[in-house]
Amino acid sequence: MTTPSAPHSGVGASGGGSPAETPPDLVRAVREVWADVLETDLASVPADAGFLTLGGDSVLAVRMAALLRKRLGVALALADVRVEHSASHLAALIHEHASATGAARPLPLDLRRREDPGAPFPLLPLQQGYFVG
Repeated sequence: MTTPSAPHSGVGASGGGSPAETPPDLVRAVREVWADVLETDLASVPADAGFLTLGGDSVLAVRMAALLRKRLGVALALADVRVEHSASHLAALIHEHASATGAARPLPLDLRRREDPGAPFPLLPLQQGYFVG
C-alpha cells in the first residue's frame, strides 16, 4: 500500500534556505503585503499559513506578486508565487534569490520619455511578421 507523497517543502530549485534562516523583518514585510492584498489586518496573517488557506486565489496571487515587486523591489516569477506556500516560505524564497545574486534583482524598466508622445509605437516582432507576411 502506497501513500501520497508530501508536498515539496524545499525552497527554490536548490532546496537551500529555510524559513528559520529568513530575517524576521522580511517575513513581516511579506505578511504586510498579504494583509493588504487580502484586505485584513496583520494579526490575521500568521507566518505559517498558506495564502490559499487565508482566502487568497490565483488572481490575488498575481496582485500580491506585483505588490511585492513594488515594495521590496523583488521580481518573482509567477511560478515562484504559489498559493499553497506560507508567508515564511515565500520570504525564504525571496531571501534565497537576494542571497544568490548579492541583492534583489533590479527591475528591467526603461522609463525614458519618448520624443513625440503622439507618435505611433513601433511594431512588435510578432506584428512585424504579420505585416511583412
